[in-house]
Amino acid sequence: MRIALVAAAIPDYSTELLDIASKIGDVALYISDKHYDAIRPRPRIPGQIRWSKWPRQRQPLRNILFARNLCSQIRRWNADIVHVLSMDPWVHLLPRMLSSTPFISTVHDVKVHPGDINSQRMPRSLINLLIRQCDGIIVHGEQLRAAAQIALPVNPANIYTFPHPPLIHYSEIAKQRGFAKPNDGIFRVLFFGRICEYKGLKYLLDTIPLVHACIPFIRFVIAGQGDDLSNYGAWIRSLDYVQIHNRYISLEECALLFFEADLVVLPYIEASQSGVLMIAMAFGLPVVVTDVGEMATTVRSTGMGILIPPRDTTALASAIIDVAHDNHLRQELSTRAKTAISHEYSREVLSYHLLQIYEAVLNRRTNCPMHHRRHP
Repeated sequence: MRIALVAAAIPDYSTELLDIASKIGDVALYISDKHYDAIRPRPRIPGQIRWSKWPRQRQPLRNILFARNLCSQIRRWNADIVHVLSMDPWVHLLPRMLSSTPFISTVHDVKVHPGDINSQRMPRSLINLLIRQCDGIIVHGEQLRAAAQIALPVNPANIYTFPHPPLIHYSEIAKQRGFAKPNDGIFRVLFFGRICEYKGLKYLLDTIPLVHACIPFIRFVIAGQGDDLSNYGAWIRSLDYVQIHNRYISLEECALLFFEADLVVLPYIEASQSGVLMIAMAFGLPVVVTDVGEMATTVRSTGMGILIPPRDTTALASAIIDVAHDNHLRQELSTRAKTAISHEYSREVLSYHLLQIYEAVLNRRTNCPMHHRRHP
C-alpha cells in the first residue's frame, strides 16, 4: 500500500503518523518546508518527507497552482490513498483533482474551541467542502464521532475513530541531548501549549497560591504562545515560584521542559483531544486533567492521571498537592503512562488500527466503483 500524507501544519503529529503508517506500507509525507527545523533532528528513510514551499492562505491563484503541482507529485508517486492530516484553505481542491484516489481527512476538532482564534481563521465552509468529498474522516474518539455525526456533512458510516498517538519525538530529543533531571528538591508543575480561553489557565493561576501555601518547594512553569497575560502580569512577576514563557517554544526547549517536569496539568474547560497530554504520555509523566472531551477518556482508560471537574480550583489544588506529596501515587501514575505507550498506544497497535481504516476505505471504493464521495 502506498500512502500519501498531506499536512499543512502540526509537524509533530504528522511525523508520528508517518512512523505509524510506515509499518503498514510505503509512505510519503507532503509538508511545508517551514517545518524543517521541527522535523530535521529525526532520522528518516530517504525520500519519505517531500518538502515544498506552501503558499499563504490569502493567495488564491498560488493556492490553485500549488494544489495542481502537489496532485501531480502524488499521481506520479502512484498513491493508493491520500490522508489529509491538517486543514488549509486550498486542501479541498485535492479530492476533485485526484478523483480516482480514495481520500481520508483527520478532523481534530469538530467545533472550534472557545478563544481559539487561529482555528477560527479557517472558514468552516471550506472544511465542510473537503469533508463532503472524502471517502472517510477520522476523529480521535467516540465522543467526537458522535459530535461529527451531528455537526459535519458526512455519512456516519464513513466516520472512523483513531486514537491520538503519543508524540514521541520530544522524548527522543531529550534522550539525544542527554538531558539530566534537576536535583534541587523542587517539584515542577508544567502548563504547556497555546494559551487560549478553553485551556483554563486562569483557574490554574487562581490555584497557585493555594498550592504554594501547602508546598513551599513547588514551582509552576507556564509555557506557550497565546492570550495576553497582562491581567496577571504584575502579580505573577512578584512570585519567584512561577516561571512564564509567553512565546514560541522551540522543539528542544519543549523537550527540556517536559523532561524536567514532575507533573503536567491540563485544566481545560472544554476539549477534544490534547497533543500536550500525548507528549506527557511519551515522557511517562503523571497528569491532572479536567473531565472534558476525549483527553479525559484517555486518562480514564490508561489511569495515567487524576481527573477533576472543570473550573474547580479547590479540586485542582487538591490533586496537585496529592501528587506532589505522595511519591507512591506519582510513581504509579507514571508507570501507567509508560504501560499505555508500550501497549494500547504503541506504534504497532496503532499501525494495525490505521491499516483497518485504510483497508475499509479502499474496499468500499473497490466494491462500489461508481461510489460518489460527496455527501448531501
